[in-house]
Amino acid sequence: MSEIKYVVFDVGGVLVELVGANKFIEWTKNQYKHEYEFYEAWIRSPAVRQFERGHCTKEFFVDTVIEEMQLPVSAVQFTEEFQSWPNGLLDGIADLLKQVKTKLPIACLSNTNELHWPNQKDADFLNTIFDQMFLSYQMGMVKPDQEIYAAMIEQIGLPASQILFLDDNKINVEGAAKAGLVARQVRGYQEVKMILGQFNI
Repeated sequence: MSEIKYVVFDVGGVLVELVGANKFIEWTKNQYKHEYEFYEAWIRSPAVRQFERGHCTKEFFVDTVIEEMQLPVSAVQFTEEFQSWPNGLLDGIADLLKQVKTKLPIACLSNTNELHWPNQKDADFLNTIFDQMFLSYQMGMVKPDQEIYAAMIEQIGLPASQILFLDDNKINVEGAAKAGLVARQVRGYQEVKMILGQFNI
């Protein structure tokens, strides 16, 4: 195994608490048994993928997801609930990122959008802590598509085998591994810390 020389973090569910899935699950009449099932369905949605690529307006996104998921809510209700999803950094994460950064460069690779990234809690910290930021709506690409991992690897400028990638969604981890990254599935502070420890980071 190559020595890890760079660490890339997903944001939601790994560094930042995501809330709101339960409300959406309730709106879909409990079609999903667990929030992770919901999030995996969410990132497969054509409307979500289009919005998080920055390829459609927020109005189109909201109206289309309401129709796709047959949600019994107005566009205003949906937007208010959706904007509240990022609920700030998980306890301990800020200090952990600072510690990792003393040893290795760090980046984030996030499927995100104009309603979430700029206005979320702890936005100032997230916009300054990383050496590089790879945000889907700015790149025009989304996980788990191979093109986004390839673009990130090229910009980092290291072999994929020297880059550790941490994400909470299984399909994103599988996509990263296919691209040659050292990819691990993690959820929250304790799992992030454990995996970093396994790599002596």
